[in-house]
Amino acid sequence: MSLCLSGGKAGTGDALRKASFLFSSFNGEVLVLPGDAPFVTYSILKDIVRYHREKNSVATILTAFLSDPASYGRVVRDSNNTVKKIVEKKNATPEELRIKEVNSGVYCFDAQKIVEVLPLLRPDKVSGEVYLTDVFEIFYSKGQRVEALCVQDPLVAMGVNTPCDLERARKIFAQKYKNLIN
Repeated sequence: MSLCLSGGKAGTGDALRKASFLFSSFNGEVLVLPGDAPFVTYSILKDIVRYHREKNSVATILTAFLSDPASYGRVVRDSNNTVKKIVEKKNATPEELRIKEVNSGVYCFDAQKIVEVLPLLRPDKVSGEVYLTDVFEIFYSKGQRVEALCVQDPLVAMGVNTPCDLERARKIFAQKYKNLIN
């Protein structure tokens, strides 16, 4: 089954919560992908599902390290290197803004576990959005296993949100796949 949702003004957490009835009786993985990530491949999706299963986690985040994380959400880890939460730039402390590991927006969830925590999401105090990323902190606080699969290619985390981003992605595609185009 595939499902396409838009976060809209209320946020991705709200969109997934509204659609959760579609997979509430499903036993398996739910993949959540951003619509603005042109460098996420089928191979990467297979890798995150495989990793999620191997680690027996309730939630797995695809991450990348960026030299300039800019406006990306940061992956915050505890002293044991366990994923604690994802913090959006606008909500991050100065210390959290120094983190270079970023959230790609690609997630793999245990369907039953995500259905349990979606009702616990609340609108963000700053933006009013319901952040799906808040589920990672909820899982962590419940002592449930959250994992992060870090990819070597930072392009995987690249979002296309502006005309400049689109032009940059177009140029990267042209260079990366020039042998397929000619």
